Amino acid sequence: MKNPESQSAEESALSPSPARLAWWGMAQGAVVLAAGLNLRFMTGIIGPAPMMQWHHMLSMLVFTPLSLTMAFFMLHELARARRGSWPVFALFMLSSFWIAVAMGAHEPVNQLQIKMRLLGDLSPAGKTMTFLDEVLSHWAFFTGYIGLCLSWAWAQARNPVPDPVKPWMWAVFVLASATGAAGIIASLWGDPLNGIIRDLGIIAAVILACEILRWRGGTRRSQPVTVSIQLGNMLAFAVLLLHGLLK
Repeated sequence: MKNPESQSAEESALSPSPARLAWWGMAQGAVVLAAGLNLRFMTGIIGPAPMMQWHHMLSMLVFTPLSLTMAFFMLHELARARRGSWPVFALFMLSSFWIAVAMGAHEPVNQLQIKMRLLGDLSPAGKTMTFLDEVLSHWAFFTGYIGLCLSWAWAQARNPVPDPVKPWMWAVFVLASATGAAGIIASLWGDPLNGIIRDLGIIAAVILACEILRWRGGTRRSQPVTVSIQLGNMLAFAVLLLHGLLK
């Protein structure tokens, strides 16, 4: 039988490191921000594929893989030492696949639909393009995004941080939330309110679902990752809603 001191030391060693969580969160936020800026500025035409722009290729081949890699390292830190973590990792893997499928379909299909003048076209080709763009890719991405956020919050609820998070670490978590929110805002900026109402609904669902998991896991102070997810989504929701109402 283990004595209380050795058991406490073992539990502390297995607990997630707030510092590593903060830096992985910062890295993830930076990638999301870069991905959002990429959509705004990398508009050059790709020579061999004149209907495509560089931001489509970079989204599919650079920013999506980088973002999912950062997301995995975050989850690994949260759930690496807990038994019975396979459902959390399964949710993460499924969500990652959905996001990858969504980005791989949406980026080229959306551009081809515009360049080939198939927006609103009721021919078989037009209907297929609309389905791939507006239904399949969007809802695959929404499902993947919700699942990814919930896998983090679920892992955090199962393995909260045992020691108080230092103020400078909270500052990094807040900065990570702000950069992630800026990336979401950059991706959706300029769209009318009725064009992003689904996106706002998904963001609201993430905030609510994370709060339910947070409540099951204990205090906010012991779950900085979940708080960071909620804060980033709240910032994005508030800015996009206000912009949509004022536009």
